[in-house]
Amino acid sequence: MPLIAASAVARADSDRGSALHDRVDLGRIAIAGHSAGGAATQQAASLPANVWRLIDPRISVRSAAAVEPGPVAIGATLTVPTLYLTGYNDVVVPHYLWARWTQYELAGRVPAYLLCANGVGHFTPVDDPAHNPLAPILLSWFDHTLKQDPDAGAELVGPGWGLRDDPALAYGLRNRVAAGLPG
Repeated sequence: MPLIAASAVARADSDRGSALHDRVDLGRIAIAGHSAGGAATQQAASLPANVWRLIDPRISVRSAAAVEPGPVAIGATLTVPTLYLTGYNDVVVPHYLWARWTQYELAGRVPAYLLCANGVGHFTPVDDPAHNPLAPILLSWFDHTLKQDPDAGAELVGPGWGLRDDPALAYGLRNRVAAGLPG
């Protein structure tokens, strides 16, 4: 699905009759999905850059966010920085199973983060932003990876990365590659 979406957005950006004409920065794309979409996100984030450029030479995928991802993906093949968001109360995608062990823990080639939010169940991400504690984390992730926003970066990089001690999180982990990023 992310490939189809990228193709549709690239076509809309090139179409003079589209509201998106010349309004999309195809050089700064993020892929995100929830549940099965979180697994699809990882599959798409594992594709080589030249596959995306077959759709449109301007496309550059910069990051991915897998929210309570399904089990049909592995982290070892990722090609872009990836954020895993899980919920402590999620019984569909338990935070301590595949999102941790076959996805985040195997993501050793790119910066990867695993954040587990307190009180979050599987359907919390589809709630309105005021009742979704994952929404501001996702915005920080995209601001950091797509815009290089220094305030958002402070939440994720450097020795005092802010999300590590966020009281809304049961825990926050980052891999060796992410820990090595300058603050």
